[in-house]
Amino acid sequence: MRLLVVYLVASTVLAVSGGIVFERQLRDGLITSMDTALQARAGEIAQVVPEAGTELNFQDEPERLTSSRATFAQIFAPSGELVEASEATGRRPLLNAAELATARRSAGYLTRRLNGEVLRLRAEPVARPTGKWTIVVGGSLEPSQSAIARVRRDLLAAVAGLVLLGTAGVWLLAGTALRPVERMRLAAEDMHVRDPASRLEVPATRDEIARLGHTFNDLLARLQEAMRRQRRFVAEAGHELRSPLAVLQAELELAAKPGRSRAELAAAVDNAAEESRRLSRLADNLLFLAQSDEGVPLARPQRLPLAPILSRAVDAVTKRACRRAVGLRVDAPAGITADIDPDRLRQALDNLLDNALRATPPGGDIIVRARRQDGRILIEVIDSGPGFLEGFLPSAFERFRRADNTRTRDGEGAGLGLAIVQAVAEAHEGSAEAANQPASAGAVVRIILPR
Repeated sequence: MRLLVVYLVASTVLAVSGGIVFERQLRDGLITSMDTALQARAGEIAQVVPEAGTELNFQDEPERLTSSRATFAQIFAPSGELVEASEATGRRPLLNAAELATARRSAGYLTRRLNGEVLRLRAEPVARPTGKWTIVVGGSLEPSQSAIARVRRDLLAAVAGLVLLGTAGVWLLAGTALRPVERMRLAAEDMHVRDPASRLEVPATRDEIARLGHTFNDLLARLQEAMRRQRRFVAEAGHELRSPLAVLQAELELAAKPGRSRAELAAAVDNAAEESRRLSRLADNLLFLAQSDEGVPLARPQRLPLAPILSRAVDAVTKRACRRAVGLRVDAPAGITADIDPDRLRQALDNLLDNALRATPPGGDIIVRARRQDGRILIEVIDSGPGFLEGFLPSAFERFRRADNTRTRDGEGAGLGLAIVQAVAEAHEGSAEAANQPASAGAVVRIILPR
């Protein structure tokens, strides 16, 4: 309807404006044509004005003052007296004294109404030795006005027909163009976004509407994938929370039973505290990943050297590595600096070292290394464990994805460590990757940062 109203107003304004301009041009053209004819007629009549004397003689060419050519004429003597006139005008002067005085100075045109009829007049002076004579020739504008009136009626009819026909065309065209949009709207209204097969029917027109339909379908696919991931995330998070909660509940129930010794109560409290810490870490990790999904800024980078941060991360797990008889080594030149958030980078390193310690057998080694390569900075945690299964590598950074039991030597971990590493890397505008060392010499996980 808005398109129709806009077209109706615009076409009406344009058509009426064009009609007015055309009518004005036609009127000007007809008047110009008449003025040309009157000028020629005045030139003919000027020939009868004598070079000397005051007598006019039209006996040789009496038709010059007749009205056979649909024109009329009057001749004024230098004294201002009307000396000759066509029968159509009679003896009534067509010019008054002021107009006659003006005509004696220069030729000009006038429009005059006489006996209810609109006349076009040309008055021009004719210089003779006896003085300035004045010739007035004229003709009726009624034929021109009748023609203009007919043209006006025809234009109004044409404009009305054009506007009506164009309105019908715009209505049909707009309806045809927007009908696929309405079909897609109705389909979207009845659609359930949980249905993985839900898609809009896209018209095969290869135009903007078809591209809009494809865009909506792509958006729908992303929404469905996001909902699938969300449902999976919630289900797996609930599953991971269930185990420590069950253990915590069991320990508290055992501690509440009568007859428990002091040592047994202390052990139950220690186990409950450990499960509480595990729950706290899991909750923190889930919150961190949720903030990452929401686009919350996770890092506040600042230019810092990498070696001290890597050394502190290794120092934090040294006792645990000693208990497992695993060697730790830091390989980070002092000159390497990067724009990093030390707390977030430390969080990622803690997860990588925790995974490496659980995967490395006694007597193995873990290397934490920082180096430059191809304009980037690589932070690597390399272990001497069995490495990743090839089938695990493509999904290594997915949430709640655990490595096989041959690599994970205990039951700890919720499968969020590598997902957090990737989120930290992306928060620094970098990336993360996992791979195996050549010749089954263990696994390596890299955090790749821009220089």
